[in-house]
Amino acid sequence: MMRTTRLIALLVMMLPWLAACSLPDFKSKAPAVVRWRLQPDPPPVAIDRPLPDNLVVDRVQVAPGLERDTLMILDPPSRYDFVANAAWPTDLPAYLRRQLLLDLAGSGHYADVLGHARGEARNWMLALRFADFQIERTPSGPQVHLRAEARLRPLKAGNHVLHRWYELREPVGEMRMEAISAAWNRAWGRFLRALQRGIDAAMAADAPASEEKVDHEVDKPATDA
Repeated sequence: MMRTTRLIALLVMMLPWLAACSLPDFKSKAPAVVRWRLQPDPPPVAIDRPLPDNLVVDRVQVAPGLERDTLMILDPPSRYDFVANAAWPTDLPAYLRRQLLLDLAGSGHYADVLGHARGEARNWMLALRFADFQIERTPSGPQVHLRAEARLRPLKAGNHVLHRWYELREPVGEMRMEAISAAWNRAWGRFLRALQRGIDAAMAADAPASEEKVDHEVDKPATDA
C-alpha cells in the first residue's frame, strides 16, 4: 500500500512535465521584423545663425504601391518584391514626414521646423511627393532609387518659390541588411543636403516686398551629385 501511494505521488508530480513535453510548440520560428530608421550619412550641414522663418512640413505624398511600411524592391519594368524581415517604423508617408521634421530641425537652419504653422515668425510650407523610394535591381547591381518633387511657398502669399525634382541613386553592393541600410542612409543624406540648398536659397531670395515676382520655373529632374 505504501509503495502504491508513493508511485501515485510521483506520477502527480511528473504530470506538468509530461504535459509540457507532449504539447506542440506553437511559437513562430520566423525571425523578428527589424524596423529601419534613416540616418543621413553625412547629416545635414548645420549653420551658426538660422534663417528667421519657420519651415512647416506638410503631409508627405507617395506613389501608389509605396503607402505601406514594407521596403520595396523593383525588378524593372514592373515586378515588385520586398525586403524580408525588415520594415519602416510606420507606413512610409507618415514615417518620411516624421523623419523630415527631425532631420531638418536638427540642422538648425530655421527658426523652427513644425508640422503646423504657429508663432510670430514667417511660415513656409514644404510639400513633398515621392515618386520613387525603393531598391531597384539593375544590370549593374541593386541600387537605391529616390525621386521626389518638392514645392515651397510662403503660407500667406500662396505662390511657389521652389518647385523642383530631386532624383538620385546609390549602389547597394550586395543584398545584405548592412549594405542596404548604408545605401539608404547615403541616399537620404544626399537628398537632404540638396533639398536644404534649394529651400535656403528660395527663402533668402524671396523678401516680403517682392512676393509678386516669384519665379515659377520648374527644374527638370536631375541626379544630384
